[in-house]
Amino acid sequence: MKKLYLLSSVFLGLSASVAGVGCQDSFKDCENARTCPPPEGDGDGDSSTGGVTGDGDGDGDGDGTGGGDGDTGGTGTGGGAGDGDGDGDGDSTGGMGGDPNNPCLLCGDDEQCTPEGECVECLISDHCLSDEAPVCDTDTGVCVECDAPEDCEDPALPMCESNVCVAGCLGPEDCGRFAELDLCDAETGTCVECLTRDDCPGDVCARATHSCVDDREAGDVGVCEECEYDDDCAEGQLCVEQSFQSTVVGNFCTWRKDGRTETVDASCLDAGRPYAGSGPGMTSVEGQTADMCILATTSCPAFIQHRQIVIGCVDESELSDAACGFEGVEDGLCRVPEGGGNARCTYPCGGNEDCRTGFTCPAGDGSYCSL
Repeated sequence: MKKLYLLSSVFLGLSASVAGVGCQDSFKDCENARTCPPPEGDGDGDSSTGGVTGDGDGDGDGDGTGGGDGDTGGTGTGGGAGDGDGDGDGDSTGGMGGDPNNPCLLCGDDEQCTPEGECVECLISDHCLSDEAPVCDTDTGVCVECDAPEDCEDPALPMCESNVCVAGCLGPEDCGRFAELDLCDAETGTCVECLTRDDCPGDVCARATHSCVDDREAGDVGVCEECEYDDDCAEGQLCVEQSFQSTVVGNFCTWRKDGRTETVDASCLDAGRPYAGSGPGMTSVEGQTADMCILATTSCPAFIQHRQIVIGCVDESELSDAACGFEGVEDGLCRVPEGGGNARCTYPCGGNEDCRTGFTCPAGDGSYCSL
């Protein structure tokens, strides 16, 4: 009886030992094959065995589902790593920062991401660092030269068309932002300082540049005197280049026909004395075109010298004639007055209309305005 009991004990011990070995081998097999069921975790989202480290407050039950909202998911043996505000179940469905499907991750270092996830060059003008394109077109997200006229700082290009600064002002309202260039030259579409002498109180308005010429009084140059600007001349006159006998003599203040004659239909011959010559469609030094009344028989230098005593005019010789008028042309004469005295300069004439009021042009060859 005692032997039977001992044999039974030995048998049971061997069975338990064999069973233990079998279970351990089985566990190692499933572990190696990664088929062992995950143990239950403690549910607090830490990195204990079994529970997945969620991102704060996950359930950590071994299935990887963490409902937490911590900053960084931990790593558990049972489930995957949570990435942020995700479920922490190892499928990478975490917060935006680690989502490989987030389109903003595709934007380059010099690109911005819109709320819709689109990569663009800019969202605000501060993102545009180029001097050539300093403004952000918020509709397209592209840096451009301008988005409105106010972005255009060059008075020569005051308007914005298709995101480019161009000429094209229509009135002073388009130029008001330019302190001293607040007038619009409609012909060029640019913002300028002046259009007429009235825009430059007392001074000349240089029409070529539409700028006021400081300390140059408008209308201060007399007719047939040398000029540089149209506004140098009096109202009704322009500064016009004059030629005589195919030689350019200079620029002189010259009467416009509508400024010299009393009516539009009147001729320079009848009403323009002594500027009895007709100069149709003449262009001034600043590009203004008008019909002019001009000297018909001489030049302005010879006209200005009428009745003056000049060096070299001593008698009625050709040598003395050359001393009067413009050098190199036959626009002046040296003559002794009928009553005697010093020889003086005069000029040829074709009739009384070529001479100043109060002087005559005697008929005959070699006629000249009386002295």
